[in-house]
Amino acid sequence: MLKTRIKPYACCGAIIPEIDALKEILRDHPIDSQQIKSITVGVENRALSHVGTVGPAPKDITGAQFSSHFRLGLTIAKGRNDFRAYHDAMSNGFSDREVAEVAQKVTVVHDEEAEAIYPSTRLGKVSLETQQGQQYSAKIFYPKGSPENPLSGNELRETFLGLAGMVLSSGRAQQPFDAIQNIEQLRDTGELAQLLTTDS
Repeated sequence: MLKTRIKPYACCGAIIPEIDALKEILRDHPIDSQQIKSITVGVENRALSHVGTVGPAPKDITGAQFSSHFRLGLTIAKGRNDFRAYHDAMSNGFSDREVAEVAQKVTVVHDEEAEAIYPSTRLGKVSLETQQGQQYSAKIFYPKGSPENPLSGNELRETFLGLAGMVLSSGRAQQPFDAIQNIEQLRDTGELAQLLTTDS
């Protein structure tokens, strides 16, 4: 249990290192969607068949969660990777123009380096080229949420509240989080179940 991976983003785990690598590029080089010419993602064969084949235009929320193209488009255009971002995209019929334009510029390719280290770890390898010809790249060997790169206490809290807050009021969502953080003090696990009951 101490080596459990906790997803920081609401998508297939194979895409998490890609998002981390892209975010690293954007931290060092603030780039908006209009400046991007292309984004290339290098992955191992399993990820290529798993998240590289859905393409840039998903038809449903599951497709969006398994599309490297859409996910990276969402990262650049919206700067968000939580479930609410997916839910909003689905509600809008996946028609956001900026997300779609970036997603169309993403190419997912097989990468020998990624293949060589899988399954020990999953390499996030992203290269970005701007319209002006600048090229930036980043590699992530241990994605956020992995045992080697765990979520901080605050990141864990924000992730939980972001999900629970979709069905519980903000005040109510904090209560089960606090209980789980101090689960050894609960007299009965039924107390936790009661805290997870929806407001309705």
